[in-house]
Amino acid sequence: MQLLIIRYVMVIEYIEYLWLFAVHGYSFTMFVLTTALNIVPLEWLRWGLLGLSALVCLSVMVSELYRNMQENIKGANVSKFFLLILFLAFTQGILVLSLKRYFLV
Repeated sequence: MQLLIIRYVMVIEYIEYLWLFAVHGYSFTMFVLTTALNIVPLEWLRWGLLGLSALVCLSVMVSELYRNMQENIKGANVSKFFLLILFLAFTQGILVLSLKRYFLV
C-alpha cells in the first residue's frame, strides 16, 4: 500500500518494492524481542514494550523513507509525505493492537 502511495500519489518512480519490503522486514525485528520479553507478568510493562517496539519500528521506516526520498520531498510532496507517515503510524497502531489481542494475551 505504501508503494502505491509513493508511486502514484507522490509521483516518485524510482522506489522499488523489494527495497520497501526489506525496510519493513528489518524494522519489524524489534517485535521479535518484544514477544520474547512478554513472559513478564506485568501488564503495564507488556504495553510499554509494545509501544516502544512500535516507535522504534516507525522511526526506522520513516528515517529510511526520508533518506531515500529526500530530494523529492519539496513543495506539495511535503504534505503527501506527512500523510504517508500518518498512514504508517495508523498501520503500526493496528499491528500493535492485533498483536496484543491475538498473540500476546
